[in-house]
Amino acid sequence: LESLGCIAEDIGIVPDTADLLLDRLIAIAAEADLIVTSGGASVGPADYLARLITRRGHLEFWQLNMRPGKPAGFGDIDDCPIIALPGNPFAAAAAFHLIGRVLIAQLSGDGSIFPESLVLPLAEPVRKKAGPLQVLAGKLSRSSGGTTVVAPLDAQGSANLLAIAGAAVLILLSEEQEDFVQGEMVEFVFV
Repeated sequence: LESLGCIAEDIGIVPDTADLLLDRLIAIAAEADLIVTSGGASVGPADYLARLITRRGHLEFWQLNMRPGKPAGFGDIDDCPIIALPGNPFAAAAAFHLIGRVLIAQLSGDGSIFPESLVLPLAEPVRKKAGPLQVLAGKLSRSSGGTTVVAPLDAQGSANLLAIAGAAVLILLSEEQEDFVQGEMVEFVFV
């Protein structure tokens, strides 16, 4: 957040108690320009965030057609924008990079921080089912022919900290398509 020009205040961990969480969100909304949460945004019995946002404000969207990162949402509480990110670290990072940065750019009027997608050939085949947008942690490398390619990291998964630590790019595999072949052009964004 600070690298995007925000002044961030960490309010710590709030227990999974609906009333306590709502009270904390209301207090923060009175002082902040934007709230960013991580966790409590899925569909489990202790995932209160979407319900609390709609109780005190409006939920613009929730549950993206994206993997990892599906349980992400955006709305407002008492007219303060809120980004609700998943609790798993790579899922939260992917959703923030693809959605949060755009929102912050809109709020700040700084279009230069939009994540620009680029296209390069895929270094290796990737198996994928048709369905959600698949986001992979990746890096840039050289093919045997000397061209720049985008390569998925070995470490993947919504809860994988190595995926965040090692990623230089997020590879975006379109939702309509199944398996991708080596050399196929794919979109990616720098992280």
